[in-house]
Amino acid sequence: MLSANLWPKGEAAEAEVLAQYDNPETRRWLGQLFCEYGLSEAACQALDFSIDDIEGMAAVIAAMKWPGPEKGSTQFAQVPAAVREWSEGDSVEVFFSLHYTMELFSKYPGSLYHHARKK
Repeated sequence: MLSANLWPKGEAAEAEVLAQYDNPETRRWLGQLFCEYGLSEAACQALDFSIDDIEGMAAVIAAMKWPGPEKGSTQFAQVPAAVREWSEGDSVEVFFSLHYTMELFSKYPGSLYHHARKK
């Protein structure tokens, strides 16, 4: 899926955009994978939403502090090896959304494609 997320100007507009992401539905959606790996519902939804800059573009970022495996969870063995190497307290970015201003979109129209293809 590809979409162009245009970013309004001003701090009040940023708070409005952030509120569209930081809500119970989005927290459940982003945390579901971790719940399936045996983390508690509270741990899965303990996300910090922020606005930061990625390559000169505003971005909404959701991150969590990795709580480590839940005591007594048998599901943690199913977690991919790379995730099992995370240490308790590691910051894990689980989502980001780049937001273009009209100026950036006009200046770099190909950058939308660039970010969709970049790994």
